[in-house]
Amino acid sequence: MFGIGPTELIVILLVGVVVLGPEQLPKIMRTMTKVMSDVRRVSTDFQRTINLEANKEEWEQKQAETSKKKKKKKAAPRPEPETAGQETPDVADTAVDAAPAEAAEAPAVAQDLPADAHGDRT
Repeated sequence: MFGIGPTELIVILLVGVVVLGPEQLPKIMRTMTKVMSDVRRVSTDFQRTINLEANKEEWEQKQAETSKKKKKKKAAPRPEPETAGQETPDVADTAVDAAPAEAAEAPAVAQDLPADAHGDRT
């Protein structure tokens, strides 16, 4: 508590008893305790408010970035392919070339396996 050791606390209480008197010391201690709890509560509320505002600003920035990206996608026209003077590749040739690679990567599907309790085939 504020870097005060037990001996310093005892000395402070003894000085308080001598200066303030034993009748007023309990009232002052209650008042000090109430003030400290109020300060802690206000500090916690302030910190919570600052964190909420920071999170709100961060969220709004992310929303603005995503809306800008969406607007760019909608607003940007797709460029027309320039085919004047160029030979167009044969679509059948490219499909045949890509087919073996796709077939090699595709996993085999087992149709003859029994279904388990959930209906999944294992």
